[in-house]
Amino acid sequence: MAAHLRSSPRAVGNVLRRNPFAPTVPCHRVVATGGLLGGFKGKIGPRDGEGCLTLREKRMLLREEGIKFDAKGGRVLGTPFAGFV
Repeated sequence: MAAHLRSSPRAVGNVLRRNPFAPTVPCHRVVATGGLLGGFKGKIGPRDGEGCLTLREKRMLLREEGIKFDAKGGRVLGTPFAGFV
């Protein structure tokens, strides 16, 4: 998204983390470089308190949409959202 918008990844992430319409506006489909989940709802991981819960929620939403993960469940397989534009 950042490349398409000619913006920085951090700026795009900051906008998405404040998305009041999630998951209707599907910011959960944005994954980090290399297929890692990245963050969700402004949380990244255990250091953010409820981060683990929100990442589980993100993984669940993606699985419900048919997205496949590696054996550990932490990396999206393939590039399912590469053609969003």
